[in-house]
Amino acid sequence: ICSPIRGNTDLGEDKWGGYLLDCNDPERLAATIDGLDGQTGEKMGRFNMEKIKQYDLKNVLDRMKKIYRGLSE
Repeated sequence: ICSPIRGNTDLGEDKWGGYLLDCNDPERLAATIDGLDGQTGEKMGRFNMEKIKQYDLKNVLDRMKKIYRGLSE
């Protein structure tokens, strides 16, 4: 659970990898916390483990190489 600010919105996908909530809505925050369960947490954890792979150093370096090669052509 986090607020929808830059960084969080870049990495998080609401309702898939977690919840992006307005910090000025305590009722929704409380309802979201009350609604958490193990099955949803495990599903979100698996989703996030796959999503984070795109930020692995090897993948980032491969993308950067493609960008720079494209600029030099």
